[in-house]
Amino acid sequence: MLKTGKGYTYSKFPDSTQQVKDYKISANDIITFRMFSNDGFKLIDLTSLNESNRDYQLDDQQEYLVEYDGFAKLPILGKIKLSGLTIREAELMLEEKYSTFYVKPFVLINVSNRRVIVFPGNAGDAKVIPLTNNNTTLIEALALAGGISEDGKAKQVKLIRDN
Repeated sequence: MLKTGKGYTYSKFPDSTQQVKDYKISANDIITFRMFSNDGFKLIDLTSLNESNRDYQLDDQQEYLVEYDGFAKLPILGKIKLSGLTIREAELMLEEKYSTFYVKPFVLINVSNRRVIVFPGNAGDAKVIPLTNNNTTLIEALALAGGISEDGKAKQVKLIRDN
């Protein structure tokens, strides 16, 4: 399934010192969405902590699906197109849209279902690794999968992206 023909021209692996492109939201992403008013004051308001509520939690986060058409149905706003935007662009756009309803809104978005599939070398063996870090490297993904198996070939690692 993953064999390539003789003379296949592979893409050049980018230098790790180069700036990595930001992740763009796409269809079927599940985003966790949190919003605070007053530029996120509650996010950094430590005066409300005391011994009895030391495990203080931020406002509840909600999950929303970016549907096949690239739109997500969000509270108050309804359907908003998020696909094609980076996470930061989506946050800024939503802050602007929510500013008609709230005083200085502060929006935090995270894509909660980002993952990578690793085939560590055993026939038919695969592991799905959730990506919690925006800058997960290939080496980290392989390590999270338990590394390359003893009979695996580290010199033949292939990175296949959605394009």
